[in-house]
Amino acid sequence: MEFEPVVALADGQIRTYEAVGVDTTALDEIAHNVAPWPNDTRVAVHIGSDVLGDRGFVDRVQRTASRHGLAPQRFVFAIEEQLAADNIEPTELLVDALAAERIYVGIDRFGSGSASLRVLARFPVDFVKIDWRSVPNADAGQLRSDLVAAIVAAAKTLCIDTVVDGVDSLSTLARVIALDCDYAQGPLFGGHGPVRHIRLDAVG
Repeated sequence: MEFEPVVALADGQIRTYEAVGVDTTALDEIAHNVAPWPNDTRVAVHIGSDVLGDRGFVDRVQRTASRHGLAPQRFVFAIEEQLAADNIEPTELLVDALAAERIYVGIDRFGSGSASLRVLARFPVDFVKIDWRSVPNADAGQLRSDLVAAIVAAAKTLCIDTVVDGVDSLSTLARVIALDCDYAQGPLFGGHGPVRHIRLDAVG
């Protein structure tokens, strides 16, 4: 099972890894892999449509965590923006239930759909993830930077963290840092954690 690091851009620390290519159907296997990791390391898992409307999902998360000796808060869950927009009420119930247990939850592929602001205003999420590769580009990447900057500004107003995915070079990382994003992930950082720290001091 592959895990991709999510790097805090303030200090280069890695406390979250995303389980790549799997969703909540593999929750037990994910927990088994994560159990030996340090207690402050979390794992992000993609939520599929089958979870929306499942009123027992949070209980399943808690049982799985307990079975492997984990705190439930070591799981992080991400819902794709379009899925959330197409399923407003069940998404709202799920986000509220996870938030009640202090389990980190956010919106994936944010800005890729047609209802971004409505989704952001409706759900009390902890983070939004922006896929750098899916943001429209223009000469010298200016349009891409402007759109990401607008998302970051809106998220900061609502006290929501921003994660930029698809960072594959030092130049892209420098632009993401300049845009005041909170976290980054992508091929530049490798995988197969847990790595504890990434040096950012050479990025300019």
